[in-house]
Amino acid sequence: MNHYRKHGSFNWLPIFLGLGIVLSFASVSQVDSLGKSGKKPRLSLKKPNRTQGKSPFSIYSSKSKLNYSFENDPSVVIQKDATGTSTITDFKSFSRLQNQEVNRSFWQSYSKSLDGSSNLKSRGLFPKVELPPAVDRIFGGTEVSFKPNGSLLLDVGYMGQYVDNPAIPVQLRYVGNLFFNEQAQINFQGKIGDKLNLNVNFDTKASFNFQNQLKLNWKTQEEDILQNIEVGNTSWTLNSQLIPGIQNLFGVKTLLRFGALDMTVVAAQQRSKQDCITLKGGSQGKNFEVRADQYDENKHFFLSSYFRNNYERALKNLPVISSGITVTRVEVYVTNRTQSTETLRNLVSLYDLGESSPFNNTNPIMQPVIPSSPVDNKANGMYAKLLADPNLRKSNEATDRLENVYNLKRGTDFDVLKGAKRLTEREFKFNSQLGYISLVAPLRNDEVLAVSYEYTLNGRKYKVGELTEDYQARQDDEVLILKMLKSSMIRNNLNSSTTGKPHPMWDLMMKNIYSLNTSSLTKQNFQLRIVYKDDATGIDNSNLIEGSNFKDIPLVKVLGLDKLNFAGDPQPDGNFDYIEDITIDSKNGKIIFPVLEPFGANLKAKFTPSETNLVDKYVFEKLYTGTQVDAAQLSAKNKFFIKGTFQSGVGGDIALPFGVEPKSVTVTAGGQSLAAGIDYIVDPQSGRVKIINEGVFSSGREIKVCYEKPD
Repeated sequence: MNHYRKHGSFNWLPIFLGLGIVLSFASVSQVDSLGKSGKKPRLSLKKPNRTQGKSPFSIYSSKSKLNYSFENDPSVVIQKDATGTSTITDFKSFSRLQNQEVNRSFWQSYSKSLDGSSNLKSRGLFPKVELPPAVDRIFGGTEVSFKPNGSLLLDVGYMGQYVDNPAIPVQLRYVGNLFFNEQAQINFQGKIGDKLNLNVNFDTKASFNFQNQLKLNWKTQEEDILQNIEVGNTSWTLNSQLIPGIQNLFGVKTLLRFGALDMTVVAAQQRSKQDCITLKGGSQGKNFEVRADQYDENKHFFLSSYFRNNYERALKNLPVISSGITVTRVEVYVTNRTQSTETLRNLVSLYDLGESSPFNNTNPIMQPVIPSSPVDNKANGMYAKLLADPNLRKSNEATDRLENVYNLKRGTDFDVLKGAKRLTEREFKFNSQLGYISLVAPLRNDEVLAVSYEYTLNGRKYKVGELTEDYQARQDDEVLILKMLKSSMIRNNLNSSTTGKPHPMWDLMMKNIYSLNTSSLTKQNFQLRIVYKDDATGIDNSNLIEGSNFKDIPLVKVLGLDKLNFAGDPQPDGNFDYIEDITIDSKNGKIIFPVLEPFGANLKAKFTPSETNLVDKYVFEKLYTGTQVDAAQLSAKNKFFIKGTFQSGVGGDIALPFGVEPKSVTVTAGGQSLAAGIDYIVDPQSGRVKIINEGVFSSGREIKVCYEKPD
């Protein structure tokens, strides 16, 4: 017993395993002693049951009778998400989600390698590279990054030519050479460390030079003497009002710092010029200069040769128009270049329709012709014959019948349009007393213009072509009969075999109207003069110094733009006659000469028959017999200019030319500078300056907006 007390006084926890061993062996020993002595002890140990009792180590050696598998268990718990919520799903779904995550990770890494994010797998032209550590002090890092973007197209060809000329040696008869045509559109961004940046934008098809940019910027630490170096497109901004800064420069700009002294050194070429817009009384004042060959092409047309022949006679006694004509209705059809499907009709347009002096006067379809008749459907026999032909109304037979039955030539005598578009009243306007129309949008060279109209002359009504009431009962696919003002061919090439002059349809296009590219003109402070730029003297002469009839007479008077004084009396005063809808269209900003060919036949008529040398020198006849492109090539004759100033009511918005840098805009009122953001703002998106201080306008001071216009 003392033996057990001795052991019972120990702490059970640390010697649990050791005690179990001792007891086990003591129990065995006690049983053996009992068998030998035959005495029953007062206390006995229970014989351990090997079948029910378990050793403390049995938990490590026991095998579970439950065989677990994912097939037997329908669900498994997946890891918690960021919110702490557990997701339970079956094993197949879990496996599918894991595969999707692996695929997503793979494609993301592959995409980054294509963009140059991977140094090993990048396929870019300039992958990221590392420079030696020695350059870290210069560039502020060792990483080099280049990101080119754009496209490069190169066409290479070979052209050979064999000249079979006996006078040329055999070895030299064959000539061949290579030709190249390249188109590049490149945007390049480069970076070396944290200090050097390179930006390049280059396009061979750029419309303006300022759209191609090259800028290299190297910036150092704040404590260095050499602070910044800019190479390429740069600017020089100054806070001084006496010396304005420049925004568009190309060269080198360096910023130096010596303690508290900052020094900027610039060696560059200026790629812009200073210009200003002046506003007086809330109106914008601007200069204009238009060459003689820059008339408004393919926008203004006489309704007939009859109206053209009477144009100058009707304007002889300004400001009174003595034409006796009143055009009441005009319907206009053009080639349909839009997606519109409304008001579309098939039509045949004919030039000689209604003409009392038809161009194709030998054709039997014209008979009978009434020579003294104004333009009218009954002036010749064409309209009546075509109206009586039912097969002409079929669009698929119209061309064949006009060419083979009536012996007319397409492009010269007629044109057929299928699905022609009728213009609305907002897309054109007409002068009711002079008989011409003005289109809002110019026509292309291959587009057809056809009209029908009604007018009165000395109280009598006349009609040309078919108007709405004439064809409203016909089917939509039937062909209409209209008057042709412009064919799909260039009419000046359609020369007459007898006169050698352009087709009379070419003269229906007015070449005496010029656009000032503005709107809302006002008579106040409007000035116009016509100058001749003499190469010998280099002076803009407002009058010719030669010619016995008009020597030293202002050209504005010689060409018919000065017949009245300021009060409207028939007395020239040397100034432009501002007569609405006759010499000027204020709403659309057009200058209108009261003569048909101001720099051609009308100027030629001013010279005497003996002054043929002066006619060859000054008269620009090719301007009216050739195309506008051909006339522009004759620099020896293209020396007349329309110059002047105008003011247009623009309110508080002033439009800037394209490409103006907003930082270059300065605004002054009465010589005093205005503050940006307080008195005015510059909208770079619309390219406009808006005066937000209403007191600037109400003060009546002259407002001047100055800017840099890129070359």
